Amino acid sequence: MRPFAIGPLAAFLLFAAPAAGQPPPADDPALQAISKQFEEGKRLFREGKRANDVAKLERAYFDFKACYAVYQGKGTLLNLIESELATNRALDAMKHLREFVHVNGTPEEHSEYRRSFQQMWNTAVGATGHIEVEAAPSLRVIVDGKDDVGTTPLTSPVDVAPGHHVIEVSGPEKLRAEVDVLAGGTEHARLVASAYPSPPPPPAAASTTAPEVTPPPPAEQPTEGASFWSSRRVWGAGIAGAGVVTVGLGAFFAVQAQNDANQASSILGGLSPSSCSSGQSPQCQQLQSAHDAQSRDHTLNLVFVSVGAAALVAGATLFFWPQSSPSKTAIVPVFAPNSAGLQLRGDL
Repeated sequence: MRPFAIGPLAAFLLFAAPAAGQPPPADDPALQAISKQFEEGKRLFREGKRANDVAKLERAYFDFKACYAVYQGKGTLLNLIESELATNRALDAMKHLREFVHVNGTPEEHSEYRRSFQQMWNTAVGATGHIEVEAAPSLRVIVDGKDDVGTTPLTSPVDVAPGHHVIEVSGPEKLRAEVDVLAGGTEHARLVASAYPSPPPPPAAASTTAPEVTPPPPAEQPTEGASFWSSRRVWGAGIAGAGVVTVGLGAFFAVQAQNDANQASSILGGLSPSSCSSGQSPQCQQLQSAHDAQSRDHTLNLVFVSVGAAALVAGATLFFWPQSSPSKTAIVPVFAPNSAGLQLRGDL
């Protein structure tokens, strides 16, 4: 009888099967079927990635999923995760990555799975949202009214699709929190029962004594002197500073206008009196452009200098205008043995 050739997956199953049970025999028909399906999935995945063929990637995903349903080996699980990421099933990939860590731990630095695992972990974490749930222990956690993700305290954040989500826990009170999660982001949902409000304090006993009258506060004493930098002087300094800058811009455009005039004179010196009468030569166009630039820069010079000078004068006026000293006056009644009247009192 011809001996059976063990495929790559069959060999992996024989040497890497879980310690909880004995590996199936090499000639087991189910193992042969899994090995063939696994190899077909790898072929479809390679071709789909190379040609960007969505249909082949989908078929590879279902092949790996069927293989993993029969055998939960490391290699099978990592191939399933890679196909989930390639077919935009990042949430399923995140779930299976946490399952991989829970069962096998994080691959060691020199492990054959280390690099591929780290790349897939980074991709899945960046494509999904994560919610840390804070709640009393032994409460069931429900996401969006349908997904039971476990009992508190949760050992890891709840992985969700980016967007708006509702987190609920059931206990003495049914608590609910709503969170918005971005891709790659982590939010915190605190679901802690509120304490019962304390009873109000008893009313104070009625007092028979007359209420105590609080004397009015003493009148505010005038300050010894006002600050030099009043709001008016601050505004004056700011406006004057803006005026200086604007005048500077006007001077800049004056220099530009002079440069344009010099350029026009240079071009004009190289032209005969009738050069521009018959047609527009390149020199004539350059001369016209120089004249236009001179006119524009001269206009900007006048505008900026005028505005800047006005701002400078206004700012200087606000800054140097004398400030009025504060005064406090009041009209008070005056009584004498033989007369009475009103008197004006205050600091001028």
